[in-house]
Amino acid sequence: MGTSARIALVLGGGGARAAYQAGVLKALRELLPTAGPSPFSIICAVSGGAVNGALLAAGAADFGSAVERLLAFWDGIVPAQVWRSHSLWRRWLSGDGALLDTAPLARNLAERIDFDAIAAAIEQRHLIALSLDCFGHASGQTVSFFQGRGDMDPWQAGGNAGAHVRLGLEHVLASSALPLFFPPQRLHREFFGDGVLGGGGSPIRTAQHLGAARILRIETDFPVPASGRTGEANSPGFPCMAGHVLNRLYRGSGAGACPLPLLTLAPSQDPAYLAAQHLAAMPSFSGWSMGNNPATGALLASYLLFDKGYGKALTDLGYRDAMERGTELTGLFGYSSALALG
Repeated sequence: MGTSARIALVLGGGGARAAYQAGVLKALRELLPTAGPSPFSIICAVSGGAVNGALLAAGAADFGSAVERLLAFWDGIVPAQVWRSHSLWRRWLSGDGALLDTAPLARNLAERIDFDAIAAAIEQRHLIALSLDCFGHASGQTVSFFQGRGDMDPWQAGGNAGAHVRLGLEHVLASSALPLFFPPQRLHREFFGDGVLGGGGSPIRTAQHLGAARILRIETDFPVPASGRTGEANSPGFPCMAGHVLNRLYRGSGAGACPLPLLTLAPSQDPAYLAAQHLAAMPSFSGWSMGNNPATGALLASYLLFDKGYGKALTDLGYRDAMERGTELTGLFGYSSALALG
C-alpha cells in the first residue's frame, strides 16, 4: 500500500493481554486484498504492545510473514520464557522496584526482534517510524522514543516528549515493564518503565506528531461491570488487590478526542474470564499463588499469564472481534470488505 497513506497502528498494552492484538492483525491480514509490505507506515506502541510493535516493524517488508512470527510468539509462549520469581526479600534488596525477574523475556526477545531490520524497513520506505512510549521514574515525563526517517524532529509538549533514537531491546523492555512486577530499564541517564504510568494517551498524540493521517488503535482493556456488594468479609489478598491496581492503570488509556479518523478495537469479552480458565498454568510468585479461585487470581493472571493456552484464547478473540468489524477495518484502508474477501 505504500507509506504515502500514513496509516498509524497504535498498540496499547497490559502484559499478556497483548496477545489479543495478534489475533486482530491475523484477521486484518486476511481482510486486506493485497500481500506485501505492511499497511502501516507508522507504529506507536506502549506496554505489552511494544513487543508486538517491534516485531511488526522488523517485518514491515512482508506483513504476512510478520504476523506469522507474531502469532508464533504468542502461540508458543510459556511463563518461564518471560519471568521468574524471587523471594520478596531478594527483590527488595535488589533495589529495582519489581517483584519479578524478566531476564528470560530479554533473552527471548533478543532472539526474535531484528533491530537492524527495523532500520532497513525505514531506509527502504516500508516504514516511516516506530515509537515506543516509556515513563521516566525520575522526571515523571512520558517519552516517546522513536526511530524514523532522518528528517523527523524530536518534540516537547507538556509532560510528553519525543526523542529520535536508534531503538534497541532496552526500549522494548522499558516500555513493557509492567508496573510493580517488571523492572524498569536505564535509558541514558534515567530509569524508564511502562508508558501507561504517564496516562496512556501518548501513543495517539505521538501518531499525530509523526504525521499520521488515519489511526487503527488496538487496546486490551475491558470495563469492569458494576456489581452490588455481596457482604463478603474475607480479605481480598494480594493477587486480587494487585489485579485491581493494574486494571485501573490500563483502563481508558485513550487520549480523549482525536482530530484524525480513528478506529478502536478492544476485547468484546473480559480477558480475566479467559485467564480464569487457565489458572493452573500460572506459576506462584514471591510466596503468592493464584490458586484456582477466579475471584481472587484471574484479574492479575490476565496480565501475567504468558501461557500458550491463554494466549491462543486471546488471539482467537481478537480474530473474531476483527472479522465482525471487517467492513470498518477495510474501510479505514480504503477498501470494501467485499473486495477484500474476494
